[in-house]
Amino acid sequence: MIRAGIQAARELGGLTRELPDLRVIAGAGMLGAVGAGLLNPVLSLHLASRGLDVGRIGLMFTLGSLLPVVLQPALGALSDRMGRRGILLGVYLSTSLLVPALALLTDPLPLAAALCARLMLDRSVAPLRAAAVADSAPPARRAMVFGWLASFTNLVLVGAMVGSSLTVAWVGTRGTLAVAGAFFFASSLAWLGLRGGGPAALAREPGAVAPGAARGEREGREQRERRGKRGLAQIAASLAAPLRDARRDPVLAALVVYQFCFVFALDAFPIYLPLFAVHLGVPQAWVGPLIASSWLVFALVQPVGGRLADRGRDRTPWILGGLTGMAVCAALLGVAGWIAAPYALPLLAVAWIAMAIPDGLSRPAVEARVVDQAPPAERGRFLGVLGAAAALANVLAPVSYGALARRAGPHATFLLSAVALCAALLAMDRVRARARTADPSLTSLTRDS
Repeated sequence: MIRAGIQAARELGGLTRELPDLRVIAGAGMLGAVGAGLLNPVLSLHLASRGLDVGRIGLMFTLGSLLPVVLQPALGALSDRMGRRGILLGVYLSTSLLVPALALLTDPLPLAAALCARLMLDRSVAPLRAAAVADSAPPARRAMVFGWLASFTNLVLVGAMVGSSLTVAWVGTRGTLAVAGAFFFASSLAWLGLRGGGPAALAREPGAVAPGAARGEREGREQRERRGKRGLAQIAASLAAPLRDARRDPVLAALVVYQFCFVFALDAFPIYLPLFAVHLGVPQAWVGPLIASSWLVFALVQPVGGRLADRGRDRTPWILGGLTGMAVCAALLGVAGWIAAPYALPLLAVAWIAMAIPDGLSRPAVEARVVDQAPPAERGRFLGVLGAAAALANVLAPVSYGALARRAGPHATFLLSAVALCAALLAMDRVRARARTADPSLTSLTRDS
């Protein structure tokens, strides 16, 4: 794993030698991954020690996805006009300060409020980070950039998760939260080095036309003021952007369906895979390595997927193949619940680890394809609409999977996940069927703005 991490760092360094913004994003992502790797294994234990049961913890994660449903499109539109750096810096700085606050708070209610606030803020700017990567990456190498960046970050995350137990033994759970907060704080400050994004990136985008440039005339002061007021009105109106924009743009509508179904499908695994593994007889001490093994394979495969996806003109076949493989593996996980005990556990392990291969091969192609469809002048808003769909899936998935698990057992959640992946596959095939052939800067999002 260490050798793979060094190789990923070298490849990413060579890839970003002439792209300083990508170096900033990679550095911020690395520091944030260390913080997340230290935080994730101990967070639920710390919350439980403060009196929050499993139901309340799940409720906090659900509530943490409510505000991003409307906030992501608004922040995306705002970043298109004001740039990404200030918003990313402010939000990540706030969330980094909330992590040590979790260690200091002892009353369950303020603790739950701090956790909910951190989740809301962190999830609300996720599309902006993807937009910042897209602003900096050359269009012909976007899948490769997304692949190497995700691979490097995930390898750091896995390493930090392994080191989390050592940190707990050294400084305790509360000390680990403080150390994680320090890494999150350093990650937020790293965004100060970001130079491009938003309007600055539009000038470098091939084929992109800034609003008003085609008219070839200088706007007067009054006209600029009217345009500024209209821009503020558009940002305010972006609270209703997900439904409005998806209704006007059939490709965006298909991508919204894909994003919702894909995130809904993935939400089954963090909660119910550990429960199902323990149910089949996996010792609790081995659940962590089982989960991490799939993450490690996922991280190693992603650069290969990005490189292969960039070789062809159409990235969709990689996406459809990856979704098909993931759906098959999820179905096998569900079938394991009906297989005799001696064979169920090996099937679970093989299916879970194997799922990382099609996921890793297709994920960079998905991210690049989504960015390819986004109008350069509206990239933040476009990704914000998709982020709202993901946030809605994060709200509905825990309730749906919880009800199904109570009725049919944890293995049934993987069958529902497989169905959601099939729906995501059909939606992405719809994207290919109705893909734009015109200039992305002249899509419905831009024309109707």
